[in-house]
Amino acid sequence: MGFSSWLTCDTKESIMNRYTDECKTVYLLQPNGKEPIMDSSYDGYCRIGEIEDVDEWARDHDCEVKLSFNPDAVYEDWPASKDCPRQGFFAPREKEKIVEVLLG
Repeated sequence: MGFSSWLTCDTKESIMNRYTDECKTVYLLQPNGKEPIMDSSYDGYCRIGEIEDVDEWARDHDCEVKLSFNPDAVYEDWPASKDCPRQGFFAPREKEKIVEVLLG
């Protein structure tokens, strides 16, 4: 199984996993004023804090996945987080750099 991640709902930044130097604390926002769920070291496999599968959690709670680096972000103020094209691991333009090296 490969890595998976999202972009933050508010700043559209990649949520990088613990296997990178860019990993930082992320918060799963909750609706209706509930406290966000903190994860200080995202593992890259859709688990945030004590939540084993964030997508399943969202379905069970009839809400969207909204993640932020800001613990004070308000769920209702932001759209859903989108999938991270970097998968929470790969450097930007890594594929393009490899092609450049191979093609000279």
